[in-house]
Amino acid sequence: MCRSISSSTMGEVVDADGREEVVSPGFGAAPADTASRAEISARRRGMMALFTTATLMNAAMAAVAPTSTIWAEPYVGVMWSAFPQTLTILGTGLGALLLVRATSWLGWRASLMVAFAVGTLGGLICFTATLIESIPLLDGGMFVLGLGVGGSIVSRYAAAELYPAHRSGYALGLVVAAGAVGSVGGPLLLYPMSSLMGSFGLPELSGPFLLAAVVSAVAGLGGITLPRHKAPRPEGSQLAVLGSVFRSGSARMLLLVMIVSQLIMVAIMTAAPMDIILKDGTLVVVGAALAAHAGGMFIFAPLTGWMIDRIGARKVMFAGLAVLVLAAAIGAGSTMSHTVVGSISLFLLGYGWNLGFMAGSRTLATTLSSNGQGQVVGAVDAVVWCVSATGTIGGTALLGAGGYSIMSEIMGILPIVTFLLLLRSRPVAAVSPAAAPAAAAGAPERTDEAA
Repeated sequence: MCRSISSSTMGEVVDADGREEVVSPGFGAAPADTASRAEISARRRGMMALFTTATLMNAAMAAVAPTSTIWAEPYVGVMWSAFPQTLTILGTGLGALLLVRATSWLGWRASLMVAFAVGTLGGLICFTATLIESIPLLDGGMFVLGLGVGGSIVSRYAAAELYPAHRSGYALGLVVAAGAVGSVGGPLLLYPMSSLMGSFGLPELSGPFLLAAVVSAVAGLGGITLPRHKAPRPEGSQLAVLGSVFRSGSARMLLLVMIVSQLIMVAIMTAAPMDIILKDGTLVVVGAALAAHAGGMFIFAPLTGWMIDRIGARKVMFAGLAVLVLAAAIGAGSTMSHTVVGSISLFLLGYGWNLGFMAGSRTLATTLSSNGQGQVVGAVDAVVWCVSATGTIGGTALLGAGGYSIMSEIMGILPIVTFLLLLRSRPVAAVSPAAAPAAAAGAPERTDEAA
């Protein structure tokens, strides 16, 4: 058989019969996946679309999140300044839940395009709120914007469904990595967008909200090339499967890792921009610090995906918790006015989140049955985001009460406790939607030792 290496997609080998084998490039043998040229082409188009939309939506939220807190502080004080962002996170959780339900009826393409349209509406509402100086309108707009962002959050599962099981970690990591471009670029646009609005006689902080509306609209237009396929419907009810997940002690441990990773990241990253502004920092400094954090969150995502595939998600979760402790310790020993040290802390915070959250997502994706897998994992995502919303208010409340160092010290305790609990836990058990009633009756769990 004649074989040649495809130049356009790394790791794909074309044989003489026009079929392609997908192998793991450069890291030793891996299970092969044979796919036709048409299937490979559709896979590439889908990944390109998902990569682009993830980039745009992450850029929007990276700019909007700190802006909403900074804008609200003069009206409601430091302690409550994060309330608009809290509503965004709650909206994101609800949006993720609604979207994964919609995918089985409308398919990924239509569902994500609707989500991006909702995000556009939310951005316009927030922009209007800054023009008329209305806190209630900003709160409502941030919630609507969060509903749209929920679509971007779960889009990584659309990518995972495009690839065979042994490469799902790579696919998931690639879409998460797309956030690096937007999340690094978004904060760096804070000052230019604010200056642009000021030159037109508009409130300077209205710029990032207008940016969110525009990029959400562009992401929606780009959704035309997204995959059409529908997510499979769960074999049992979503609540029944979630119940079986929560009844599993090992699965509860996995959820705790995801929640702690998200909560500590949200709390510190809500407080950090406010701390910089309160210490007479500028939007340029805020943007640089947030860009460093975003780089840690996303730039090594492909490496994280490869690590999960090679050494197992459980070990990656341990590494993530350890990095989060280190990030909090550096933050507690510094002040955000020292931007180099502060940026190092925020970079490590982002990378610790990347390790913990991606490993948790992948473990859930591989331990659930394939039928309805994305819907159940999306629902778990919604739970994680809604619980972690407490971190936004908690971060600014601790900042106002004790300062940035005290807030970092308290947040650093959470991953230490979680690390110790994870040491005592079993590998995560596999959960099948069809087996949810059996799980409820006390049937034994099948553990996934690789996790």
